[in-house]
Amino acid sequence: MARSVVEIGITESLGSRLHGWIVDASLGPIEGWVITLTHPASAGLVITTGTADASEAISVGEGVLAASTEIDIASAAPHLQHAQLVSGLRTVATMFGWESAEVRAVAFLMFENGHLTLDEAAWLSGYEGVGAPMQPRSPRG
Repeated sequence: MARSVVEIGITESLGSRLHGWIVDASLGPIEGWVITLTHPASAGLVITTGTADASEAISVGEGVLAASTEIDIASAAPHLQHAQLVSGLRTVATMFGWESAEVRAVAFLMFENGHLTLDEAAWLSGYEGVGAPMQPRSPRG
């Protein structure tokens, strides 16, 4: 199936920020264009644009995504060998408003006990939680 002009527009506007993301867009009869972004390291994003005009939909999508840190966080993720565990830890950290230090403590503990890879623990420790430095933090220093 051919990619829509909205999919192409969003993909081109975000460029390298979309590492590993899949962009899909569909035109609904009531909600207008709906832009869906999926990534193995993310619960994903759905943007209901409220317009049937492709140019307006791209503009709405760009605005929402410009303010979203999730794009950059998931794009920085390593290959996930423990995707469900990583997703669960991210969900819990978000639900309870964990600080980056709390995420780091749990991620390092999980790494030390063989439940996360070094790269997974470093990524979670650097990109997840309130005040995260937005760069990997290795359990090995």
